[in-house]
Amino acid sequence: MGGFNAKVMKGSSKHQGLGFHDLGERNSKASIYFPSLKRTKLMMILNTLFICQKRRKHTWISPKGVTNNHIDYILVSESWFSTSLNCNTKPSADFDADHTLLKDKLKVKWFV
Repeated sequence: MGGFNAKVMKGSSKHQGLGFHDLGERNSKASIYFPSLKRTKLMMILNTLFICQKRRKHTWISPKGVTNNHIDYILVSESWFSTSLNCNTKPSADFDADHTLLKDKLKVKWFV
């Protein structure tokens, strides 16, 4: 786990690790942390792959509530990508932080 605080842009293909459904912004930290996704094709950013309301994409809100950013991500191995059903934030989750809860709904088959 780490605090990268990077903003990624839309990917040209979901096989490059980035989906089409993000806020379309990018900062300099993204070019440092995420280029390996395109080269290796081993990791996927889940919260850029699903369609949802814009307010469900914001993972950070400024203390005065003026600025919203999409800077927190769930990365999974490409082999686990198909188990994800939905990934978005839960703005109504009430805890004392400027980040919002990011959740992923998975379908997992258990073999006993």
